[in-house]
Amino acid sequence: MDLICLVFEPEDTWSHIRKLVERGEWKSIVIVTDKMCARRFAAQKGFRTVIIDSEQPAVDIITHLTPALRPYLTDFETGLNMVSGTGKEHMCVLAALLKLGVGVRLVALTKEGVQQL
Repeated sequence: MDLICLVFEPEDTWSHIRKLVERGEWKSIVIVTDKMCARRFAAQKGFRTVIIDSEQPAVDIITHLTPALRPYLTDFETGLNMVSGTGKEHMCVLAALLKLGVGVRLVALTKEGVQQL
């Protein structure tokens, strides 16, 4: 399964995302973030970054995200973690994935490991 994670301020959510990225068995990992967070977020596993400008209208963000995510989706469904970011950012990523026709599985790191919610 692929993994898409949102990474935004505040940084207190980043350790959860980093562990989720590193402990899961993912075909492809995409981090959706802004320019500032993209420079600072790091993980031991490789990932692709898709930069968005959250100040733009939601429709414009979705128009940018839809083709930007397409090359990194290798399956009919993807794991999605939205522990970081705002409601607007969450809606934009979810809308882009739905426009691409991809099934979405919410995933998180728990005491038992990576879990679908």
